[in-house]
This record gives sequence, structure tokens and C-alpha cells, in this order.
Amino acid sequence: MPLYVLLAVGLSLINDTTTEREENFKQYFDDFGVEGSFILLDESEQQYTYYNKERCHTAYSPASTFKIPNTLIVLEENIVEDENTVIYWKGKEWSISAWNQDLPLKNAFRFSCVPCYIQMAEQISEDQYRKHLQTLGYGNQDPGGSEKNAFWLDGNLRISAREQIDFLQKLYHEDLPYSQAHLQIVKNILLDETTEDYSLSAKSGWNNQLHNTNLGWYVGYLVKNEKVYYFATNIESKDPHDNFIRARKEITINILKALKII
Repeated sequence: MPLYVLLAVGLSLINDTTTEREENFKQYFDDFGVEGSFILLDESEQQYTYYNKERCHTAYSPASTFKIPNTLIVLEENIVEDENTVIYWKGKEWSISAWNQDLPLKNAFRFSCVPCYIQMAEQISEDQYRKHLQTLGYGNQDPGGSEKNAFWLDGNLRISAREQIDFLQKLYHEDLPYSQAHLQIVKNILLDETTEDYSLSAKSGWNNQLHNTNLGWYVGYLVKNEKVYYFATNIESKDPHDNFIRARKEITINILKALKII
């Protein structure tokens, strides 16, 4: 075998090798009175960092983190043209005031407008969704079981924190068989904040419809000095405090600071 082939094989084996470590980040969850887990992939080092590793491999409802792949799906299905397409409010008053208006797709995503996404999902069959989930390799790939056309909340769809990382990595590298323009739109609206040092792209999720338990997510990736770090934080509480909503992101940020990534 030629030397350059041997070198290529060797590099491939190195790139396919990942390492794992476990850290104790319990204090950051205790500060908010929640249980949970955290996983981070340092792509350049090919290293996974876990807190509560078993939970990171346990599948839960994705809640509104499903708006990441769902946005890609509604774009591919031509339900919306781009991030500026308006989803019209049907007049029902919701407890979240930001939902009580016509919203362009990018704001429906930002405000995590559940009725907006249900309205779009009603135009896509269960079989169509199942095919998309299989193509994306997303969680258990089951869009069934919903009574509200919101299977990511009250249906069968489940995904683990580790699987969230796998999907986010494919999205970041646009390693999915979808329109590059649509992939770019999703990545653009996923951007949560930008500083002089890094950019943070992420989506939160909250589900209080299953088994009297509040489940929270904050998943995404951070880019700093051309390095990419993928993360997924999952929290849970049967008696959530008022800080449950902000806990998802703040726990993540505190851990990223502890790891000296930010």
C-alpha cells in the first residue's frame, strides 16, 4: 500500500478516536434546585466531557429544542419560504404575550412560539415527519402519539443529550441532505449571542406536560478561536422554582466558565 494511503488511513483512525472524561458539576444544578446532566464535545480535541453520564444517554422529550430540526423541515416542505415568512396569529390569547401577534419565522423561533409551530406542523403528515426524522437521525424518530399536533411536547418523540450533540454537529457542518440555503437559515436564527471572544448558538426547551415533571433543555454550540464546542444541558424538577426558566442557560454558562471555555 502506498505511503500516502497509509498516512491517510492513520489520520482517519486518529480523527475517529474520541476520549471521555467525567466532571462533578452538581453544585451548578444545586444552585437552582434542579437535577440534571451536562455533556460537551470539544471537536478539535475529540473529547467528551460528562456530568451525570448515564442521564446524558437517557432519552427525554426534546420540547422546544425540536424547533431546530422542525424549522429545517418546514423550510424543506415549503411551508415557509425563509426566515421572514410570517406566521399569522389566529386571535387566541396566549399567556405568553409575544405569541399574540403575527410573527416572522425567525421571531417565532426566538420567542419559542408553540402555536406557530403547531400551525405549521398541521400541514405535514406523520409519515412525512417520520421520513424527515429518519433522514436527520433525530432521536427515536417517532412523531406519533400526540393529541395536539405537537409530538415534540406530548407525543412519543424522545432524544438524549448525547444524541442532541450528534445532531448539532451534523447541522453545524451542514452534513445533512437538505438545501444549503435552508441549513444556513436555521444556523442564522439559532445564533443566541455574540461577544468579542465567541459566538453562542443555542435553543432552550421546557416541557411540563409529562408525568408532573418540568423538563428543561439548553442545547447548541459555541465557536471560539475557530474551535467548536457542542453542548447539551438537561434539567428536571417536580417543584420548579421561579428561576427554572433561566436555570437552563445560566447553568450552561457557569459550566462553560468552569471549563475555561468562556
